[in-house]
Amino acid sequence: MARTGEQPQPARLVITWDFDSAQGQVGATYPYHFRSLPLHQELEAVAILRDEGARLGAPMTFATVGFAAEDVPTPFAAHDLLRGLHDDGHEVASHSWRHEWLPHLTTQQLRRSLVRSKLVLEQAAGEVGSVRGLVPPFNRPMTWLRHGIVRPGDRWAFPPGAGATTDTLLRAAAGAGYEWMRVSYRPLFSKGGDPLLPPFAEGGVMVVPHHYDGWDGKADRLLDQAVDQRRTFVLSGHPAGLFRPLNERRELVVGLLEKAARLRDEGRLAITTVAHAVLPPVAGSTTGGHDA
Repeated sequence: MARTGEQPQPARLVITWDFDSAQGQVGATYPYHFRSLPLHQELEAVAILRDEGARLGAPMTFATVGFAAEDVPTPFAAHDLLRGLHDDGHEVASHSWRHEWLPHLTTQQLRRSLVRSKLVLEQAAGEVGSVRGLVPPFNRPMTWLRHGIVRPGDRWAFPPGAGATTDTLLRAAAGAGYEWMRVSYRPLFSKGGDPLLPPFAEGGVMVVPHHYDGWDGKADRLLDQAVDQRRTFVLSGHPAGLFRPLNERRELVVGLLEKAARLRDEGRLAITTVAHAVLPPVAGSTTGGHDA
């Protein structure tokens, strides 16, 4: 609650992009019906989002795989694009090293993926310590034993690896130096419950609940709700979706970004990165961008 005479804090829009890169797309979307065009389109889409972010003053979080920062050829490489995003005030986060299915990794494999991706992404961004967050590929695991949630698709029991449940993945992320992790999380018996669950600390990191994936009418309504209630709305998407005729197509994304910018100009909304929204600032660092 604001003190007497103080202006109440505006709502916050936190935009996260699952920038799978060519490696992530091949492993997740096109493993057996390969097409090269979407791999190039995704790079073009990220460049479009970078331009829109600059035009509208909208910093965003781009989670990508570490493989995109390695010494690999185009379209698998995204070194210059990642550096440009960081220099523009956007946040670069990890999406694992090569978009692995984390629940199946051994403890050693998981640590290597988390540590390596953080290292090479920071090298690409040009700032040590700038990669502070983790967005698990496929939004898995969803099993969270502490909260009474079990998703058989995670195959969390056999074998019980470090990435098999949200409980253990949070600890692994903290051990690898991450400070926040996006989680696809709905508490048990939450049907019809709060669609804007707030971030909270657990497992040594800040948990960032994943609110909605898409830029359609539901996203618009959730943004209105967040503004009315002065809350945080975590909206996500896939850059490659800008070229698909679905709920992430370019006109929807640009339209919602423009609406958010108008609300920001009215003093009712801040557009910010995950790190800036949920973590304390790091002295002397540009990490996390700024509220726009």
